[in-house]
Amino acid sequence: MRPELSGPRGSAAFAICGLLVLALTVPRSLAAQTDAKALYGSRCAMCHGVGGAGDGAAAKAIKTPMPDFTDSALGAARTDDQLNASITNGKTPGMPAFGKQFKPEQIKGLVAYIRQFQKPSAK
Repeated sequence: MRPELSGPRGSAAFAICGLLVLALTVPRSLAAQTDAKALYGSRCAMCHGVGGAGDGAAAKAIKTPMPDFTDSALGAARTDDQLNASITNGKTPGMPAFGKQFKPEQIKGLVAYIRQFQKPSAK
């Protein structure tokens, strides 16, 4: 280790750098998660359910079963790009296209938010 980076000064400099990195990255990620959660709650949960199990109140009126985002097998079978395309372009029957209503970064946030519903697969 270089002499100027050892001892208490080096430790303090390292800690300050670490805190700076956290300060620059964490708020954005937390804000993105919060935005995706709010967007999901207002536009998706009515069909897909608050917990992503496909059991939203409006799902009963749609004849096609909603996907269960908590199902790890379903999650493994669908890529992020496929989820993005479903949100952007919609799916027949019943899934509306949101590509003109949501920004690409909002759709990316929704995909990440949907992924967090997945239960770990049993090994």
